[in-house]
Parts: sequence; C-alpha cells; structure tokens
Amino acid sequence: MHPIEDSGREESEATFQVPSPGAPGNVTCMALSAHFLIAGTAAGMLLYYQCQDKALLNEFRHTGGAIVKVFPQPYGTR
Repeated sequence: MHPIEDSGREESEATFQVPSPGAPGNVTCMALSAHFLIAGTAAGMLLYYQCQDKALLNEFRHTGGAIVKVFPQPYGTR
C-alpha cells in the first residue's frame, strides 16, 4: 500500500507490503476501511493491519479453506 499524494516522506517509510515479505500465503481479497487494511489469503488467513502504524494487529485462521471476499463494517462489529 502506498499514498496517492506525496506526503514528503521517503517512499520506503510511506509504503508497506501485505503480507510482509517472506510470509506464506497468496492474498485473494482485500478491503480498506478508514483505519484498517484487511486481507484474506488462499491459506484461509484473515489479516488485519492498522494503516497509520503499518502494523499487523490480528491474524485469524479460517479452517474452511480460502477466503475470497471481505466486507468490513464501517461502524464496527455487531
């Protein structure tokens, strides 16, 4: 992920790669909310990243197979 507009920071500081280099799994779907980037993988992993800090916050393993669609709720979970 990278910013569309120039933020004045070095490119390596402004971008991050999902999943991180060397991590297993092919990303099959992604969704972006106001604060999070959510990625689903072919291995059944659901990865939540905080956009501002570029930090992986949560990993969830789905045992039913690949995750092919992600629909975040803009106002949180119910």
